[in-house]
Amino acid sequence: MPQRTHYTELVLHFGKSQNYGRIQRRNRSVTIHKVYNHPHPTPSASLSNFAKYLYNVATSIRITRVDVPPAIEVGSQGDLDCAWDEGQDQMYSVKWYQGANEFYRYTPAAKDPIQIFDLVSLDVDRQKSWGGTVRIANVTLAAGGLFHCEVSADGPTFHTASDYATLNVVGEWAGLVGSSYLARDWVDLTCTSKRSKPAPKVSFRINAEVAAPEWLEPQVDTVDSAGLTTSSRRLRFYLLPELLQDGDARLQCIAEIPQIYRQVTEDLLSTRPPYQASVLDASAASALPPHLTDNTPNR
Repeated sequence: MPQRTHYTELVLHFGKSQNYGRIQRRNRSVTIHKVYNHPHPTPSASLSNFAKYLYNVATSIRITRVDVPPAIEVGSQGDLDCAWDEGQDQMYSVKWYQGANEFYRYTPAAKDPIQIFDLVSLDVDRQKSWGGTVRIANVTLAAGGLFHCEVSADGPTFHTASDYATLNVVGEWAGLVGSSYLARDWVDLTCTSKRSKPAPKVSFRINAEVAAPEWLEPQVDTVDSAGLTTSSRRLRFYLLPELLQDGDARLQCIAEIPQIYRQVTEDLLSTRPPYQASVLDASAASALPPHLTDNTPNR
């Protein structure tokens, strides 16, 4: 039989112009139908289920490491590495994704364990790839971003684990152009790092010393429609004698993404002539071979 019970409802009323309320008490009677089909689990049953869940997690296949190069230059190559612990599972396959696109699969039980799926942003070197390690090559700027490793277990569990790491691709590099100067000449140079994500910090050194701040213009960062940044910085100074070491000043331009990437290009600012002319006296000239002597007749 349904059981009837009573409860008290508290209703809070607010007046239109009042900043306080009043409480009205109402008594109501409701009918409660007891349901016996789905009893509430006992605390001991809940703890048991939770313990089973923790055990399954602890003994399932899991990824222990995903490594990618901290930064890689356009057109170059690098290794992606994924490691895992099988627990009580048995590994069935390993897959690598760039974003949502799978480009490598290793299935040890298959007749051809390695499958490669073409991406426009990079190539896979089949000869240098095995298991969870993949050699990528001919990397383009579009390869920058998240790389996922996914490891799947065989039946009966079919557990799957995944993890990711971020690959930074650094764009083209435009260095400095060395030239011949005279002492006290005005030097005006710009160093540029093209199409990178994230943008590097561009700085200069002269003879291994940081360039004076007053010689530098602020860095200019230009972001293109693909979200890639071209960064450039201008250095202008007088080539003072105290900057010269044996007639040269060694200049470095540095593009750096802290803790990720560092690229240095170096040029020589020289005040030495490209060749040294020799002055020979009469006695030295007399010792020269006939075809190098002055055979002009005396007048």
